[in-house]
Amino acid sequence: MIQNIIKDYGLYIIIVETVIIIAMLLWRLFFSEDDSQVIDSYGRELSDLNTKLRTKQKTLDDYKKALAQANVKIQQWNDWYEQNKHLLARQEPKSNVTDFDLSQDTKQQVGATQIQYQYLREANDGKFMRLLSSPEKCYFRSWEEGGVRKFEFCGNVAKALANINAIFDDVCEIEGKRSGATDIVNVSAGTLDSELRITNKVKIRLK
Repeated sequence: MIQNIIKDYGLYIIIVETVIIIAMLLWRLFFSEDDSQVIDSYGRELSDLNTKLRTKQKTLDDYKKALAQANVKIQQWNDWYEQNKHLLARQEPKSNVTDFDLSQDTKQQVGATQIQYQYLREANDGKFMRLLSSPEKCYFRSWEEGGVRKFEFCGNVAKALANINAIFDDVCEIEGKRSGATDIVNVSAGTLDSELRITNKVKIRLK
């Protein structure tokens, strides 16, 4: 019976075996080519990585070299300073600035010397005639401050008290008793307009 099967189907068996062998050969051929391509690809990537690694290593070596040189320079400067710091201390210039603390009175005096005063005689109907450069025969002084012209009492106290009504009326706000006063103290300054008309009166205190 087996002989009959071989006789009847022998040709088909041979054909099937042949197809299987050819398929195996083709599969082996293609599989080998794929392996070769993958290996080539990995080889190229490995070569690129080696190139990059060499470049990075060179850069790192350059940094290390520069750092080593800098450390040498720093050490040289430290050694030089340790050897010569006593000479530097001798040559250090001394400050010629004197420390001092101004009292409030001194500060006021310093500020006062920077003010350019002009002087005024008696006012007439709430207006002064003109500004003078000399305090002679004057009872007020005037100055510019912050764009405003100010004025206050400045003169002979005895003469001013002897003529208190003529000098101070319509010019000053007066605190204290007139009778028996021996001194005049400025409390706050008055103000003038551009025509020397009084816009705010001087406030004084009689003592």
